[in-house]
Amino acid sequence: MFHSASRQGTNITEAAYKIAYILGKKGKPYSDAELVKACISEAVSCLDSEKVYKYKTLPLSRRAITDRQHELALSVSEKLYTLCQNEGVYYLIALDESTDINDSEQVLFFIRLLTSDFQCYEELLGLGTLTERTRGIDVLNLFKEKLCEINLNLSNW
Repeated sequence: MFHSASRQGTNITEAAYKIAYILGKKGKPYSDAELVKACISEAVSCLDSEKVYKYKTLPLSRRAITDRQHELALSVSEKLYTLCQNEGVYYLIALDESTDINDSEQVLFFIRLLTSDFQCYEELLGLGTLTERTRGIDVLNLFKEKLCEINLNLSNW
């Protein structure tokens, strides 16, 4: 009895993470999770009304989805930083400049990794803000700060 209840809780958590992942991947607002929950509940009530209570317990509030997406992002970042530390990994870094809503200059750092078993990853490595000027030396200094922050293995690029 205890084992099955524990497994059901795991399934509910897994379902909530998968919904948060899909919403984040599609760029949908967090409030859409409540709409998803209502749709799931209605569909299940039509198909198997006895099991509807299970689906109503899905933790899909805005706060829960925000927390789950944050945890997923941290997991990806940790995996990326761990991969960067390996000796058999080669990478390229690309920079892109942009401005935010306050006209502050932003620099986006993208990384493409190739592992020793030929798996390729392409991710946003980080974001930096240029506060005063946008000269090449300022971008270079921001880039050096980001490299030190994540402790990249510079022998592999």
